[in-house]
Amino acid sequence: MQHLARRSGQDLVWRADVPSAWEYFHADGTRRPDLVLLDVNLPGASGIDLFRRMRAEGGELASLPAALFVAWSVPGLIAEGLAAGVDFVVAKDLLGRPDGWKERIEEVMDYAAHPPVLSSAVENAGVVGASPLPAVQQALRHPSLLRLGDEVVRALWARALRRALPGGEQFPEPTDVDVWGSAAKLTQTLAPLIACRPTFLADLVNCLSYQAACLLGKAASEPLRLPLAAALDRLAGPA
Repeated sequence: MQHLARRSGQDLVWRADVPSAWEYFHADGTRRPDLVLLDVNLPGASGIDLFRRMRAEGGELASLPAALFVAWSVPGLIAEGLAAGVDFVVAKDLLGRPDGWKERIEEVMDYAAHPPVLSSAVENAGVVGASPLPAVQQALRHPSLLRLGDEVVRALWARALRRALPGGEQFPEPTDVDVWGSAAKLTQTLAPLIACRPTFLADLVNCLSYQAACLLGKAASEPLRLPLAAALDRLAGPA
């Protein structure tokens, strides 16, 4: 990683476990790196445990951008990290791809510095009859997501729901939402949310698009943009 960082023009500091990372953050005041890579295979506590501790601390440490440093072959750990609030994944196979490493690190830092602004400009967002959910479900069935497993898709769905409802409204837990079921069933489940926030569906589509890009990277998530764009088109069309 240090070799890749030097080759990419990045400064990298590594620590072997959570206690030494915690000491690094608090040495000579709170240090603020541009990005924290959370390895899930540390001895003792994992990088996800470190992330939870950072968020619980509050202040500048709680706002540091963080990414899971993990292999795609462990979807349970990816889902756990997403559930804890981590936005990004940097795949371990990038260690063998210097150009891919540089591109992904720069992409994550750009996303972290410029989070999306949810649009409230779609007039028919609150009309169930203009539901974009079939197109959303098509996106959730895309091979690039299916290969990650149900755990990751459900975690992605839950994150998008939380971001689409920042005011603390109630939302259905992902275990109670059959993302593979009928659009009619899903529309009925989400109807109370649509009623309490007229732009909910438009915000949900935007959040799904953003979360997929954070998780997979811009290039890998590009095929998802077509069905999600179709979902927004349905919202903008006549009821």
